[in-house]
Amino acid sequence: MERQKQFQTVVLLSIFLLFGGYANAQQTWEIPITKYGNGQAKIVVIKTGKKMKRAQQIGTKMYYETGQMQREVMPDNNGKYVEKYYYPNGQLAKIRPSDSPLGGLSKGECKSYYSNGQLWQVGIFSFSYSTKEDYKEYYSTGILKATGKTVGFGKAVGVWTFYNEDGEVAKTEDFGEGRKLTRTGIDEENKKYDLLD
Repeated sequence: MERQKQFQTVVLLSIFLLFGGYANAQQTWEIPITKYGNGQAKIVVIKTGKKMKRAQQIGTKMYYETGQMQREVMPDNNGKYVEKYYYPNGQLAKIRPSDSPLGGLSKGECKSYYSNGQLWQVGIFSFSYSTKEDYKEYYSTGILKATGKTVGFGKAVGVWTFYNEDGEVAKTEDFGEGRKLTRTGIDEENKKYDLLD
């Protein structure tokens, strides 16, 4: 008798999961929108929902003709999106925030990388012309190349410092509120001098 009850419970639970629980589960679909001549997907839309017809787009992926990922936009854990670009060798080229599953620059930190994986640029974009944000650029060896502040869409402001490949200060430039005002260099004896344009 006990064994028959266990069997009935298992059957009822299976029916519920098969028809009730599964039907209400969220699913994710990757839908190719365009393809290359060789049949490889070029642009893929990522959707999620209970039914494909009513599913919401949550991301986008683009591929090189070789099948290697070129660009992807996927949701993060904060209700925003992260947009990533890749080199043909698969190495991450750029990562930045986005407000849309289609991509596009948003407020926040942007990082670019060399094809060898070394950090190239890091900056914060606020799209505000009153908020000054830090910006740094590096040589492919990892040595700091330039530091300064930006406003708006990455417009240089204030005093910037530029370094040679040995990490020593090579020159400074004052961009004022967005245009170059003065430029100084450092000679072999570490003396500052004004540069003429």
